[in-house]
Amino acid sequence: MTAVPARRDAAALWLARLWGGEAVSVARAYGRCLDPANDDARRVLADLARLCMAAETSVVPGDPQGTAFNEGKRSVWLHLQAMLGLETAVVETVIKEMSS
Repeated sequence: MTAVPARRDAAALWLARLWGGEAVSVARAYGRCLDPANDDARRVLADLARLCMAAETSVVPGDPQGTAFNEGKRSVWLHLQAMLGLETAVVETVIKEMSS
């Protein structure tokens, strides 16, 4: 079992707390806006994955504030990944495709 279902559950709880009865609508909006089957969405996802350090460590040796900052960026990515139900392999593929 991967960590993605657990993150998806956490994302669903987040939506329910924040959006209440609109949670399903918001979740669907994520999917429409950032569907990895869409070329533009793939470019945006690849850019966000790089910006949010999806495929690298967030630790800055000797700099706890830098590490905390990077963890904040990573947190945004993990939320997006959970909202879209993206497996890590899909994320890595998107990043590689857009890097070539």
